Amino acid sequence: MELKYIGNIGALTDIECMRLRTKRVFIAGCGGASGTVIEMLLRLGVKEIRCADGGRFDEDNLHNQLLCDLGMIGWPKPDAAFARAVAVNTDVVFTPSSVKLTETNAEKLINGCDIVIDGCENHDTRVTVKKVCDALNIPFVYGCPHGWQADAAILYRGDALPESKTENAPYFTVAMCGAMQSALCVKYLCGREAEHGRIVSYKL
Repeated sequence: MELKYIGNIGALTDIECMRLRTKRVFIAGCGGASGTVIEMLLRLGVKEIRCADGGRFDEDNLHNQLLCDLGMIGWPKPDAAFARAVAVNTDVVFTPSSVKLTETNAEKLINGCDIVIDGCENHDTRVTVKKVCDALNIPFVYGCPHGWQADAAILYRGDALPESKTENAPYFTVAMCGAMQSALCVKYLCGREAEHGRIVSYKL
């Protein structure tokens, strides 16, 4: 086991850590909770992270987006995510795409991944990504930070997509949501029991 992953042993087994090194994750978005997920999965050492986001960082992203700093205002969000990946863990293959997810491109971007993380900024995009996940039979890890509450769930094909909540959230709620999504993702990838279709909520 490489030294950089030793601190994960205990919560995870050696075999689980090695299993993560074989897994590919797609992240729909590179902003709030999804930026936190990127950070966590880099440190856990999955094999590959793919992400897609057509947005750029603005000053109003500074309050709740880990990947945004003053020097990155105006940057495409996937470029900032790639810079962070290079800084944190070059073992992880990081494939960013500066595109808005649509019905036309989503399947090609997602195909071949083991799981998809929801970092969608609007409900229509979330519906599109979930539809592609269902078609490819890939789990979709829903996430929604709103106010002081974070919601997350693993959704399989046939599981209903929860109604979106749009209340603004400070970074501690956003980070909690990303942590919950990351934990559900890792449980699934490691083969641990993770009940699908049930929303897990945590109110701060």
